[in-house]
Amino acid sequence: MSLTLDESKPTGLTIKTCGIRFEIAKGTSKRREQIVMLGDYEIPMSDFCAAIEYVLSNTDLDPNDPRIGLVERIQRSNMVQGYNAKAGIDLESLRYEIQG
Repeated sequence: MSLTLDESKPTGLTIKTCGIRFEIAKGTSKRREQIVMLGDYEIPMSDFCAAIEYVLSNTDLDPNDPRIGLVERIQRSNMVQGYNAKAGIDLESLRYEIQG
């Protein structure tokens, strides 16, 4: 599944995730982590979350700023059984479900 970002330049930029953990190497250490694919870029989930935190906290809010709605939707989210668990792949799989 992917999401096309309609207002981005260049147009047609897509973002997608998958439940597969990829090997992430940093120096001599390695770990497995999900990634976010933004266009041709593969971003480890930890870096993507750091980017979200940076965008949320780095500048003052404007009236009708979309970050306000994003934070409200995240606050209303609940942790529920993940898609992989429903398919019988990973019994400890969880995901967030945004309410309303």
